[in-house]
Amino acid sequence: MNPRAFQRLAPIGIAEVQEHVTKGRGSWAEGTCDPEKFLVNGDKIVVYPHAWVRLKDSTNWVGGRFADGFVFRKGKITQYLSFGERGDALKWAGIEHQEVL
Repeated sequence: MNPRAFQRLAPIGIAEVQEHVTKGRGSWAEGTCDPEKFLVNGDKIVVYPHAWVRLKDSTNWVGGRFADGFVFRKGKITQYLSFGERGDALKWAGIEHQEVL
């Protein structure tokens, strides 16, 4: 496993991605996770999400910016990784010369 990626899945379809997202949001009391940018290199797509949430049992709001990486084959996601550092996602996808937000 890539030591810089903090999650790694190999879903075969949308149901597995939905399950992953639901599990990740299970600790939220409320909040949002909005995509800020999409970058494409061949069959690899990098998405820059921004999360702003209040966790369960907390009154504090926290936010973070990270990156998700996807590989598509025949219209299905065959690989899904989440990166704590956006630059690591760009390296993984072979995308150069992009400003890291």
